[in-house]
Amino acid sequence: MENMSLRLKWLNFLFALACGVVVANLWYAVPILSDIAHFLSIPIKDIAIIATITQIGYTLGMFFLVPLLDICENKKLIISMIFLNVLAIFSIAFLHDLAWLLTMFFFVGLSSSSVQMILPYGASMTPIQNRGASIGTIVGGLLLGIMIARPISSFLSETIGWHSVFIISGVLETILLVIFLVALPSKIPAHRSNYFDLIISMVVLFKNTKILRQRGFYHSLAFMVFSLFWIVAPLILIREYGFNNHQVALFALIGVAGALVAPIAGKIGDRGKTRLATNIALLCVGGSMVLAALPIENRYLAFVWLAFCGVILDFGVSLNLVLSQQILYGLGEQIRARLNALFMTMFFLGGAIGSYLGGLFYAYFGISTVFLLGGAIGFVAFFAYRFDLRKIANKMC
Repeated sequence: MENMSLRLKWLNFLFALACGVVVANLWYAVPILSDIAHFLSIPIKDIAIIATITQIGYTLGMFFLVPLLDICENKKLIISMIFLNVLAIFSIAFLHDLAWLLTMFFFVGLSSSSVQMILPYGASMTPIQNRGASIGTIVGGLLLGIMIARPISSFLSETIGWHSVFIISGVLETILLVIFLVALPSKIPAHRSNYFDLIISMVVLFKNTKILRQRGFYHSLAFMVFSLFWIVAPLILIREYGFNNHQVALFALIGVAGALVAPIAGKIGDRGKTRLATNIALLCVGGSMVLAALPIENRYLAFVWLAFCGVILDFGVSLNLVLSQQILYGLGEQIRARLNALFMTMFFLGGAIGSYLGGLFYAYFGISTVFLLGGAIGFVAFFAYRFDLRKIANKMC
């Protein structure tokens, strides 16, 4: 029994590490868009499409590829996706044409959807009474990867050039690929279906699962705000306040504090405090952006203030993500991968919209307007949740 517990802990650590390493590829380009734009001699408003195209690829991967986990042998599928990711990442380091770069970033996003295969795969190996903590650990690795990607990218770009970011990432993923080949257990799903029926079943699942639509809507808005902030904040610090990439790396590193809430969030969900925690999470998302919109003249105060707002935002997004996934993973193992695919499709579609709106509103309307837009989106999520809770309470009366 003790050996089984140690093995589960080891696997959870490995899954968390893998999620962090793979998902970081979605975010490496975000703080170094100025460097890539300079290298390609194109306007910053055009280079922002990199973040959007990557998230579109990720969204499509989640909808069309992640459901394969319910009908394909899990280990082979996950390893194949990571191998495709490695090829795309190495390609980016050696390309000089924007069209080809965008194509490879699309494939990076598409194949990075493997992390949404790892999550339900890992959750299926954990007893239900500990599943919240297990999901929290794996999601913590995913969120840590998202957040630490920004400072790593900024630091490496300033020190040895932006191409090095993707070379080093490719090497790390190759090592991960070898470990997965040796360490992962095989898992053949019990579900039997062809691919076409599987996709049709997702449409039916979306239509019939109200809690999926609700939690997906709340979190798509929360992640829209997250993407908007982390696209715009580094640009503001570099272009408006004159900070360099090393300093932006420090700024982004502060945001990592928000990922630390993920394991705690899983335990909160296990104790039945989901409603209170969701209220707090969505308030943090909207409130952080209203605070970020406050005009600040002093560059160092602006740095600290934006970092503080980023921590609050990341806390709210992390908390809401873990709570949502814990609810959805409890709806049934046979549909877990498809539920996760649908939820994450909504989630990252919101992120792609947020990335686009962030670059657009910053370019045309300025700092305060773009953050107020983020605040408005966050509060829409909060009031939508409150409205749904009120409808549930009325039905119970």
